[in-house]
Amino acid sequence: MKPESLQHARPRLRTGHTYTPNQKHVIFELADGSRQVILPADTASLLPLLDGKHTVPEIIQELMTLEGRAPFRMLFSSLERLQRQNCLDGGDAFLGEVDSKQTEVFERNALWLTRPLFSLPLVSSRPSAQPSVIGFLIAALALVAITLSFFISAYGRGAFSAPSGFLLIDDSYSRGIVFFFAAASLTATLAGLSKALLSTFLTGIRAPLSLELNLYSLAIRSDDAKLYAAGGKTFGTIAAAAVSLAHYLPFVAATLLAPSSRHLTQLLWVSTLILLIDLNPFRKSDLTSYFNSIFNAVNSDLRATDLLPYLKNRGLLAPMQREEKLKNSSIYTAYTVIAILWTMLAYNFALALLTKNDTLLISTFLRSIKNGVWAEAIGALLIFSTIAIGMLYLVFDLAASFYKNFVHPVRSQTLKRAAKKAAKTETIHDAEGLSEQLSELPLFSGVQRDALLFLIGKSTLRSIPKGIRIVVQETASDELYVLLNGTVAVVKRERTGAEVTLARLTAPAIFGENTLLDNAPRSADVAAVTPCQVLAIPRSAIDELQHLTRQNPIFSGDFEHLLDRLTIGQYVSSSELFKDCPKEASSLFLSGGNVVTLPTGQHVIEQGRTDRDFYLILRGSVDVIKNGAHLKTLGQGDFFGEMAMILNSPRTATVLTREPSRFLKISAGDFWIALTQNAGLAIYLETVTTLRLEEAT
Repeated sequence: MKPESLQHARPRLRTGHTYTPNQKHVIFELADGSRQVILPADTASLLPLLDGKHTVPEIIQELMTLEGRAPFRMLFSSLERLQRQNCLDGGDAFLGEVDSKQTEVFERNALWLTRPLFSLPLVSSRPSAQPSVIGFLIAALALVAITLSFFISAYGRGAFSAPSGFLLIDDSYSRGIVFFFAAASLTATLAGLSKALLSTFLTGIRAPLSLELNLYSLAIRSDDAKLYAAGGKTFGTIAAAAVSLAHYLPFVAATLLAPSSRHLTQLLWVSTLILLIDLNPFRKSDLTSYFNSIFNAVNSDLRATDLLPYLKNRGLLAPMQREEKLKNSSIYTAYTVIAILWTMLAYNFALALLTKNDTLLISTFLRSIKNGVWAEAIGALLIFSTIAIGMLYLVFDLAASFYKNFVHPVRSQTLKRAAKKAAKTETIHDAEGLSEQLSELPLFSGVQRDALLFLIGKSTLRSIPKGIRIVVQETASDELYVLLNGTVAVVKRERTGAEVTLARLTAPAIFGENTLLDNAPRSADVAAVTPCQVLAIPRSAIDELQHLTRQNPIFSGDFEHLLDRLTIGQYVSSSELFKDCPKEASSLFLSGGNVVTLPTGQHVIEQGRTDRDFYLILRGSVDVIKNGAHLKTLGQGDFFGEMAMILNSPRTATVLTREPSRFLKISAGDFWIALTQNAGLAIYLETVTTLRLEEAT
């Protein structure tokens, strides 16, 4: 059963090995060698605690005892990386339903063409010898020098000009298919063996090998990623270059053994095609493994999702826009440049082959059909369709990139007009029943029936078709929405065009309240996942209710309750604590809190007590007193009470109200649910808790 939150989660590492290639990093690898996770060196104290027995609060307490601080940043990033690589059980509570299905930053599902139909493990990963940097350098540089010399020589002879009879072997395309399969298998095998050899030299750990069959090859492959991380950026880059050029080893061998063979150009083009597939920057490949390793090694304290592949999910200006959040923006820039070059090279490769061979392939296909030579017809059709599909894939990719980077960011107004046009206004037939529905929601709980009927009378009931944006990011709106039927998704659209689903809401639910008081631009889209029915309550209705409170005391308590809840939304949108938390989703974290009002001089918490509640100051101010001495004054937007909850210890200070004040009181359970859904909140709490621990000592 999935735990409710990290408060009860007991994460457990799957069976594997831990290696320490240098003083900066720790590498965890599954027992079969299929997955590796690069972690900062300070996680060495965390990994033994991931035994399935310790809850996350207990792990934090243990680490605080060892390190003297609340290591939220290290804990959350480590759990995320381990879970994304399927190295962790019991981490679903941290990643959530959507995130747990995602993989590391570049590690997306392979293209259907490259996915293995079956995989047979041949060699498992285990320590075999002492690492040999000298051996690694000799092997890697030799590979680079030898293959590069033959590569340059072939280029000088014009061997890279597209052959007019690509895969026409001895006047037969069916033989060409067999030639391609054999050449691709040999190319991938030699590249995989080279990768395993270099990894063994550099790490001293025997790299895992498996026999994989896919649609174009049967090859011995190695998915070992330690090679790119163990020696840092420099050795990782050398390794990546050597493995890439190792794809040309069959061409080198054929040139030495049969320099006059008329199939050398064919072999060169097949090797280049396999290299392009293995370096696909948009899918899981050797290139993405390399960048993943380098990124995680350099940016060990950042979430991997801060760096996503160029074009597919990020815009052309992303390096400048996100530079302040990346410790090493050169990695992003390098990836961007390589992705552009790969796209241009792959497109020109496919275009050259198609323009040089289309007439011959089509004529061969038609002639073979006429003569009943079905093997040749199938061979010609298969080669032509594969090249054409490759072209279409690249064209689609470029079109999607243009849409993401240029069309998508400026379509907010179009979405808003479409939403207005698609929404249908309905008549409210049962206001009494609707008021009962509203009274069950936290925002309206405690509000009297007459006040609810007043708001309903001023509101609009709308039916929304599936796929329509009810709320559009970056546009102003003066309405609060109550979801009565259906399901909606809260979607954050980045400046670069990326879309991230933050949450799903199922009726009954409320959204749009955070920006209601100040009529600020919406911070996320809310899209109908299914046909929905929503009640839109305008800001003017809230203002009228406030006016009524001055004339009719009966309504005063109702408005105060609504104002408290709306103020919480404003608090979330402006507080430093929630600065990185999207407004449209952050109020979900606080929906279980209770608003508490206390007069001047009242104890909120007392030193030595063992209660575990966490407090946010909505209005007013408090004094923090320890052992009778005044430590500090906290005001609106501040918080307190987190240390006793995190450390599971008695209160370290007394907090007194300095003036009449209102607080949002959050229980330990709700607190941990909040941390479960917002790593940025935990990281900020780590900083504050560390400072307060220093003050306490």
